[in-house]
Amino acid sequence: MSLTRNTESRAAEAVEPQPPVNRAVPSTTPRNEPFRRWVRRAVIGDWAAAAIAAFTALHLRFGWDDSTQPWVTSGDLMISYQAIGLLVVATWPLLLAISGAYELKSSLFGVEELRRILRAGLLLLGCAGLAHIALRLNLSRGYFLTLLPLTVALTALARAVVSKLMGKDQEDLRNHHRVVVVGPTQDIALFVADLDRTKTRSRVEVVGYVADDVEPDAPAPAELTRLRRVLSRDDIRTLTDHDVTVDLLVRAGRPGPDEMWALSQRAHDLGVTVAIAPHRHDATSTVAMSYVPLGSTPLLMVETPTLRPVAVWTKAIFDRVVALAMLVALAPVFAVIAAAIALRDGRPIFFRQTRVGHLGQHFGCWKFRTMVPDAEARLTDLQHANEADGLLFKMKDDPRVTSTGRFLRRHSLDELPQLLNVLKGDMSIVGPRPPLPSEVEAYDTRTHRRLNVKPGCTGLWQTQGRSDLPWDDGIYLDLMYIDHWSPLLDLVIMARTVRSVLKPDGAY
Repeated sequence: MSLTRNTESRAAEAVEPQPPVNRAVPSTTPRNEPFRRWVRRAVIGDWAAAAIAAFTALHLRFGWDDSTQPWVTSGDLMISYQAIGLLVVATWPLLLAISGAYELKSSLFGVEELRRILRAGLLLLGCAGLAHIALRLNLSRGYFLTLLPLTVALTALARAVVSKLMGKDQEDLRNHHRVVVVGPTQDIALFVADLDRTKTRSRVEVVGYVADDVEPDAPAPAELTRLRRVLSRDDIRTLTDHDVTVDLLVRAGRPGPDEMWALSQRAHDLGVTVAIAPHRHDATSTVAMSYVPLGSTPLLMVETPTLRPVAVWTKAIFDRVVALAMLVALAPVFAVIAAAIALRDGRPIFFRQTRVGHLGQHFGCWKFRTMVPDAEARLTDLQHANEADGLLFKMKDDPRVTSTGRFLRRHSLDELPQLLNVLKGDMSIVGPRPPLPSEVEAYDTRTHRRLNVKPGCTGLWQTQGRSDLPWDDGIYLDLMYIDHWSPLLDLVIMARTVRSVLKPDGAY
């Protein structure tokens, strides 16, 4: 984008003055230096992970006796497995680079780095298979079946260690974006309010905004007075002239038909990334859209997001295997909790409540009893003290909760019996929270999509704030989970659940 001399001459006036406390603080540390430091540490960690994996796989497969030298043969050619291990160690960072694992890019739920490491693992498997076929190498399947998962797992662990070592520098690289927001005033205000409500402002710093529906000589909108105003899109460059770092251009709301091309061109000229911040209802609508070329004609394909049959069966098998394993492993915990409830609060030990599951089917959801026996009858008298928005009822100091129940709720131990519902097939390990029939009766069309999958013992809602999260934000997370489900996402949510149980914030 070339600026006219007139634009350049008024660069100093392009940014409307704001009180010093509200002005964006310029970044004094070049972002490329922390990035280079992260890449160096990541490569060292990846090499170390591959070396440990190769050493461990070699001795697990062929034993620890060094006098026995394992060899790979191909006709008269003989290659030691030590040499193959060194080759894997040398090429592992290259495979990670091809898979994009040295790009600090955040994904929707923080699984992008893991996905890229897994992609590199599949590349390594493909290279081994190609060498096995093309060179007719007599490779040990047991060696590679041990080497591959070890390499991926240790690399993921090494990345976690690097993240700890980098501390704030990596958070700034991965999650902290300096944003200029453009669009109508109302859409910009909604975007900023979403950042505030979801506590994202620490990671997304709005360094300026352009209100397209406000004339340059008009006063700044009242709801945006605490932000730096840029008078026009052409004047965004003046922010960098004032040493304010910008790395993301966000269009709040719905862009016009030809606006996306103009936005992408402007982002290219500024050297930044462009993104769209749709309304919540747009982001979790009942359809998904994608462009598909038909000859030279692009078509906009519209389809309803849903799990494919293979994914449904995969998730069902995974749920039952995990539930059975957890029931066996946690049997002593069940016994201790049951004894504590029986001795301190009396019977019954369990509480069974009707909930709504997949496609609106009702089922009996099991929990450890955490309230007094007449809790349901006393609910009407407590409605005035409800501290939750939306359709939920929540009280931090609910008088119906027993002393034992308060501990169980805080650490989510009261929900362990839901593993029986998972084993039966009424619920999944991960999914939206199971709603009450009274809640479902008040659902709108968008929220009703939560019933397209089985409810879960845990989910994004439970790991992103639990009872402290507003109703609309919780619904948004549930619908985004449904639309973006993957086995890896389930594993990440389960890992976050363990952390939430150990550090219970927002649970009551």
